[in-house]
Amino acid sequence: MQPNISDRYTDVALDLLRQSGQVGGATRLPVTGTSMLPLLQPGDAVWLQSIDLTALRPGDLLLIRQHGVLLTHRLIAVGPERWQTKGDNNPLPDPPITAQQIVGRIVTVERGGTSLDLRRRPWRIASRLLAWSGRIEERCQTLQHPRFRRLAYVVDAPFRLVTRAIVGVAARL
Repeated sequence: MQPNISDRYTDVALDLLRQSGQVGGATRLPVTGTSMLPLLQPGDAVWLQSIDLTALRPGDLLLIRQHGVLLTHRLIAVGPERWQTKGDNNPLPDPPITAQQIVGRIVTVERGGTSLDLRRRPWRIASRLLAWSGRIEERCQTLQHPRFRRLAYVVDAPFRLVTRAIVGVAARL
């Protein structure tokens, strides 16, 4: 089966991103989706850097390749040879990813002429809290008992409110 044109463009984009990261630079990319609301909004831009996989921590924002599409999602769990990501605005986590699917780490967000450096301490703390809340939400939703599945839907709204509050507080610091 021959790859479609979208997959070929994604492959070319990935090669360019990897090459720019190998020379120590960062790459600026536009945000188009809503899976990371409220932190990332359509029209924002993010700066991507390559990273050593051993340096990844829960809470890091990653650019990943999932089913031929590039996504920016939060790392919520790290395991041996597999990583779990989730969009802050998504109710369910992504399927586990491998090292080959990780393109790089988002280090800066640009919006309306201002930049948010995600490497600063307030953002690192906020990101870890968001990863923790995403992991709890994911655990509730994957439990098989109907009572826990209902609980997942009940706790979904508060987790989204907590996400918005953390992002709001960290943005002011």
